[in-house]
Amino acid sequence: MQDEPDLDRRWRASVERVLKGASFDEVLVSRTADDLRIEPLYPTVSPGPRAFRQRTDRPWRIVQRVDHPEAGPANELALADLEGGADGLNVVFAGAPGSFGFGLRDADALAGAMAGVELDLVSLALDPAPGGARETVEALRSLAAERRLTPDRLDIRFGLDPLSSEDGIAMLARRLYEDGFANGLLRADGARHHEAGATEAEEIAAAVSSALCGLRMLEAAGMPLEAANAALDFRLAVDQDQFLGIAKLRALRQVWAGVETACGLVPRPLRLDARSSRRMMTTRDGETNLLRLTLAGFSAGMGGADALSLLPHSAAAGLPDAFARRLARNLQHILVDECRLAVVGDPAAGSGAFEALTQSLAERATAILNEIEQGGGLGRANAREAWSQRLAVSRARRAAEFAAGSRVLLGVTLFPPAVERPAGILDVVRSDPADADPWPPCRDENLAQPTPNGGGENSS
Repeated sequence: MQDEPDLDRRWRASVERVLKGASFDEVLVSRTADDLRIEPLYPTVSPGPRAFRQRTDRPWRIVQRVDHPEAGPANELALADLEGGADGLNVVFAGAPGSFGFGLRDADALAGAMAGVELDLVSLALDPAPGGARETVEALRSLAAERRLTPDRLDIRFGLDPLSSEDGIAMLARRLYEDGFANGLLRADGARHHEAGATEAEEIAAAVSSALCGLRMLEAAGMPLEAANAALDFRLAVDQDQFLGIAKLRALRQVWAGVETACGLVPRPLRLDARSSRRMMTTRDGETNLLRLTLAGFSAGMGGADALSLLPHSAAAGLPDAFARRLARNLQHILVDECRLAVVGDPAAGSGAFEALTQSLAERATAILNEIEQGGGLGRANAREAWSQRLAVSRARRAAEFAAGSRVLLGVTLFPPAVERPAGILDVVRSDPADADPWPPCRDENLAQPTPNGGGENSS
C-alpha cells in the first residue's frame, strides 16, 4: 500500500493535468476572511487537543431568549419554551450588547418574567444592561432567597462584563464567589465582536482578551487565580459556515489553554456557550434563515458548545413571535434527538481539514491577541479605539466582497424572492441602539445592500 505523500503527489499531478495550465490556487484553494487557506484535500492526521463540553454526560443546553420588554409577555413566552423542551433561559435586558433593540426594561421586571420558572431545574444566563449589573444581580439573589434556593442548587451565569465601565464589577463578582457562586460570574463575549463585523480569528482574540481582563480584575479584587479562572465563561457566535464554525469553537479552547499554561494554571474544560449569528440573518426571504440556523446549530453541536441559543428566523425583522421561537427550539431538538450530534465527543478530531483549520485559526487569533495585549488589552481606551478601527476594516472588506459578487447572500443578492412573506414578529417597537456601545452590531444584509444611514442597526 502506497503512503499518503505519494498518493497526494499523484493526485496533485492528475489535477494539474486537468487544469491545463490554470492556477491550482485560484481554482481549488479558497480563503477565509482571515486570509487562511482552505485546501481541496487534506491528509489524515493524528487528533490534536480534544474539544469536549464541560458535561459530556448530557447534551448541550437548549437555550431560549427572554427579551420581551414587558415582564408578563416575557414570562408567557419563557414558560412555553420550557414546556416545549428548552432547559435554559437567556434573560436579556434592554441596552445590553446583543439585545438588538429589545430586552426587559429593568431589573424590577425579573421577578415577573421568572414567575413559575423552576430556577433550580433550568440553566439561567443573564445579559445585564450597561450600568445595571448590580441591580440585576441583587434582583436575582432576592428571587432565589424568596424561593429558599441556595447557590449549590442553581446553574446561573451572571454575565458580568469584564470590559464594563461600571464601578465595582470585580467586587460584585468576588461577593458572589464568597456567597458560593463559583462559576459563571464573568462572561468573555466574542459574539458581540462577531456582530460588529469581526472575522473568526478576531472574534477569538477579542474573547480571550476580555477573559484576560477578567482574570486581572478578579485577581486584583483578591480572588485566587484558579478561582478567577473557574469564574469565567465564554460566548461565541456561529453562522452558516459550518466548517469555520466548528474550527472556531475548537480553536478558542486551544488559545485559552495556552493562556492558562502561560499563567501557571492547569488548563480546565472551559464553559463555552454559542449563539447563532444575527449578522447572517436577513429580513428578505426570512425562511432562508432556517437553513442558516440549522447550519449554525450543527456547527455548535459538532464544535462542543455547552449551551446554544438559536435566534428565531424572524429576529432580523423584529421581536419573534411564539411560532418563530418554537421553530428555533425544535431545530435544536432535531439536532440533539434525531441527529444525535451530542453523542460523540469532538467528532471533528483527527479530520485533516478540521485539525488544519483549527490550528491555523488558533495561530492567527494568538497573533491578533498579542497585538491587542501590546496595546494594553481591550480594557484600555486606546486599545478599544484601535479595535474599532480594525473591525471597520473587516466590515469594509466584507461589503466589498458583496459588491464584487465574491460573497453572496441567499435571498438577497442570490435568488431574491419575487413575493415576500410576512415575518413572524410581535407588535413591539425596537428601541434605539445604545450610544455607548463601542462596537455596534451590523448585518450582512445591510452590507450587501447599503442604506442611506450606512447600514447600521437602525436600518434593519
